[in-house]
Amino acid sequence: MKDLVAEDFTPDPLNLLESNRNLGYSIEEAVSDLIDNSIAAESKNISFHLSWNNGKPFFALLDDGIGMSNNDGDLVRSFRLGSQNPLEERDPSDLGRFGFGMKTASLSQSRSFIVASKKTESELISRSLDLDFISSLGSGWKLKKVNETQLCGYEKSIIEKGHGTVIIWDNWDRAPKKYEDFANLVSGISNYLSVCFHRFI
Repeated sequence: MKDLVAEDFTPDPLNLLESNRNLGYSIEEAVSDLIDNSIAAESKNISFHLSWNNGKPFFALLDDGIGMSNNDGDLVRSFRLGSQNPLEERDPSDLGRFGFGMKTASLSQSRSFIVASKKTESELISRSLDLDFISSLGSGWKLKKVNETQLCGYEKSIIEKGHGTVIIWDNWDRAPKKYEDFANLVSGISNYLSVCFHRFI
């Protein structure tokens, strides 16, 4: 009997990430998943912001949680699909389970999203998962470094508090195309969140 050979089956990053865009998230569910992470990060204040931006809308979710740094690899690890093992024992306050929430939720709405974060006594660091950037490279799982101007000023609040995280959907291609529909999002999201997180509000 011939020896069995282990064969690599690493998925193509673009194919996998594009597939994850179509798992059926509504925007309300996507925002809810991001808030789960903020609560797990011990945030006391969480806010979401929508801007029409002259027809090039963006979304941001800001919290004052413990934040992430790259000294221990927290930030880069947060971008990995399956960043948590569901079999491991979790803190009772941790609402996540599989380590897909931030990535899948954000990609369900936007082709590119930025995470900027800071732990106490660490510098603010930011990275972007950008599908068009990954496509341009031809292969590999690569994050993109972010210019400060892309953070839309939200980093100032984090730096002022000393810790926290902001997630920005900066290529929000699945946002409503009409301003009237976009303007109605705030009330729709707020109503959904008030039901999901009534015990935290």
